[in-house]
Amino acid sequence: MTKTRAAALIAVFLAGAAPAMADAMSALKASILSINHAWRFRPDPHDTGLRDEWFRTDFDDSRWSMIDAGKTWESQGFPEYDGVGWYRKRIDIPADWKGTIVRLAASGVDDEYDVYVNGTFVRHHGEKPDRSVWNWQTYTRLDPHLEFGKANTLAIRVNDWGGGGGIWRDIAVRRALPMGPYRDFLPEPMLPAHPEWIDLYWEAWRMAWEKISFGTPENGLAAAYMDEGFNEQIYQWDSVFMCLFARYGLRLFPVMPTLDNFYGKQRENGYIQRCYSESDGREVQTPTPDDPGVNPPLFAWVEWEYYAFTGDRSRLLRVFPKLEKYFLWLEDNARAPEGRGLYYQTDLGSGMDNTPRGDVTRSAWSDMSIQQALAAGYLARMAAVLGDREKEAFWRREHADLKDRINELLWDEADGFYYDLLRSGEKSHVKHIGAFWAMLASVADGQRTARLVDHLKNPAEFYRPHLFPTLAASEKTYAAAGHYWRGSVWAPTNYMVIQGLERRGYGDLAREAAENHVRHMAQVYADPPADEHRIAPEERRDAYRTIWECYSPERPAPATRWDNTFYSRQDFVGWSGLGPIAMLIENILGFEVRGAENILVWTLTRSDTHGIRRLPVGPDNRVSLEASPGRSGRISVRIIAEKEFALEIRRPGAAARRIRVKPGRSTVRL
Repeated sequence: MTKTRAAALIAVFLAGAAPAMADAMSALKASILSINHAWRFRPDPHDTGLRDEWFRTDFDDSRWSMIDAGKTWESQGFPEYDGVGWYRKRIDIPADWKGTIVRLAASGVDDEYDVYVNGTFVRHHGEKPDRSVWNWQTYTRLDPHLEFGKANTLAIRVNDWGGGGGIWRDIAVRRALPMGPYRDFLPEPMLPAHPEWIDLYWEAWRMAWEKISFGTPENGLAAAYMDEGFNEQIYQWDSVFMCLFARYGLRLFPVMPTLDNFYGKQRENGYIQRCYSESDGREVQTPTPDDPGVNPPLFAWVEWEYYAFTGDRSRLLRVFPKLEKYFLWLEDNARAPEGRGLYYQTDLGSGMDNTPRGDVTRSAWSDMSIQQALAAGYLARMAAVLGDREKEAFWRREHADLKDRINELLWDEADGFYYDLLRSGEKSHVKHIGAFWAMLASVADGQRTARLVDHLKNPAEFYRPHLFPTLAASEKTYAAAGHYWRGSVWAPTNYMVIQGLERRGYGDLAREAAENHVRHMAQVYADPPADEHRIAPEERRDAYRTIWECYSPERPAPATRWDNTFYSRQDFVGWSGLGPIAMLIENILGFEVRGAENILVWTLTRSDTHGIRRLPVGPDNRVSLEASPGRSGRISVRIIAEKEFALEIRRPGAAARRIRVKPGRSTVRL
């Protein structure tokens, strides 16, 4: 296929997808009522508002001051005021919202607050002494208390414990727009033996759908983008993993604008910060030599995966220079003499916040160093596609140099593992999940990969009931309850490990791990935790049938968070969508889309009926396939295609078979 023809097909696909996405984004945007402006406000220094019922619908607030949410009250005429303050506002709720879930979404209230609707107390958020919601996205369900098609009175009592106070970040009323009318723009997996996995699949899409956000003139972000939705910032670490599952919904979801948010904020010198404010689009910290404020450099990996999935070479042309500049900035600013040519990070920057590492500081972090090698390898591939042989050679040398340094400095031959390098020059000898990036990044050769796999299959280390914990069970600080990155099972690192296994020839273990992960997620979804005392007070509600930020390695349960007391965040899609969407399609059902080559690879390992409808293959094609077992082990594969494509079928113990599939319906018997 010529480059001109490929570009034309991509344009046709985007034109076909655009009306659906534009209609959906318009409907979603109309489901959000910003209520930042024109609140009635009054300080309550003696906390008499409850006694005097300032929350009543008919209470006269006409003499109160007028202020805005999205700013502290100190900046609006109430300097140095700490304590209780009341906000009141009349809000018109559309009549056609009746019958849907409607929530109050607050991006940050300093420090705790109560919500009243039409004179009725609805919800409290925050709890002294240390559970402020100043930097926490909080939701309050409103619809049972609303009068649709009428004006409703919203009263919010805020208690500021000190410092800046009030509703200091954006606040909105948000309708949960039903996704049902748009489901035909998403792939539909078929697996009759496991309807619970299919239920989880659709629930993951629904959660991602409800967290789509929209840029503003103030923040300069994309018109629409995917948001992790747990606070008022966008994160590199979360965004790249969301794109890896969301690409399957690219006809409906604003997938790659999610990464464009970061490229649009890139400094001239190449720097991209790990997170930006969704209020004003600014960097949230000042980078320093000790803390450069970056996340794992995974953009190049995800951009390559998107290109391989769609064949969109024009995007590579646009982002390649940005990715090069970012790599070179890290090369100049995230290395120190102690690391001997390798890279350092910070606990938060690594994304694996409380992983025990020892005194590694500005020495060589195994995960960060290997991730840079991963980036170099994919930059080389991009340069090859773009026809720049000189740059391809440069990035291949960069990858080879990093590979050699990592294997020299971080590989422990006796243990068969990659460790962080301490400032003392010794290896940390802490086995954490970051070492397994070496499989995906082609840093570990075949022999080293085999030894890493031995650790994954070792029940005393990573082969726990829920595969794979982020810290080996043999470590002293391993937490059976999870304790965030001290044993929890996380979707992004599981996806990384599974992808590495697939690419290095360990497909059986990859499929086992994917099924194990999705099965545990589905069990927790079907049988939510009953121990409400383990739910953080700011997240308590009527039911906990949801998808969690991370999971226990030892039993079907959410994992505990950083305080090892409460469970991790709920409704986390977010990267947890990788399990029920990407792992289900890729590893459990066995599909690999090579859109750039107009090829669909289907690895048939299941003996039950399974398949998928409306899977995008290439720039302008959707296909449906179903495999059904027949007599004597024969399999019948029914296919519906909108356009011609190549189907490569792989089966254990048999040679791969490539079939040219014409538009329309066809059947292949194996």
